Amino acid sequence: MESSKAWQLAKTWITDIFVFGNSIRVTIGIDNIVSDKRPEDVSPDTALWFSDFELYILFNIAWLIFSMIPAFLVSWITSVWLKLPQRPAGIKFTNNEKMNKEKLVSKLTSMGIENWEYSFNDITNWDCLVLYESGNEFQVIYVDDKGQQEIKAVFTTESDACDYILQLFKDQKKFKNTYGIN
Repeated sequence: MESSKAWQLAKTWITDIFVFGNSIRVTIGIDNIVSDKRPEDVSPDTALWFSDFELYILFNIAWLIFSMIPAFLVSWITSVWLKLPQRPAGIKFTNNEKMNKEKLVSKLTSMGIENWEYSFNDITNWDCLVLYESGNEFQVIYVDDKGQQEIKAVFTTESDACDYILQLFKDQKKFKNTYGIN
């Protein structure tokens, strides 16, 4: 999916370059037709310079070329950054034990977390934390009481996503106990 977006961006840039290049060709052709400089009127000792219009076009071409480099660089850096797993600061994960959905369910049940408070790959439940497997990534999504979805974190492994969900419920339980919320 991301490669198709990159291809769409590349096609847009290529189209822009061809349109800009053809417009330059047409305007330089018109400038040469209209200008008073004729090769037979210029002596061999006279230095030929670019007209103001041609310099303007050359500066625009240079700007176009040099503006593409940072745009593509920023696009590439952003795509790499978005693929990185995002872990909020301060979240502690369990020891070296690899977590999976079954272990997560047993730990949440032992903590007294109701099964309607979490879900796997089902974003139709409301007021629920969902572990959604999408391709080769695991998204932790909170679906509020109005059905609005908020992606909390994205991970590359099921274990990291399950650890994150477990830590969220531990933090929630600690908060409720601290402030006496049932």
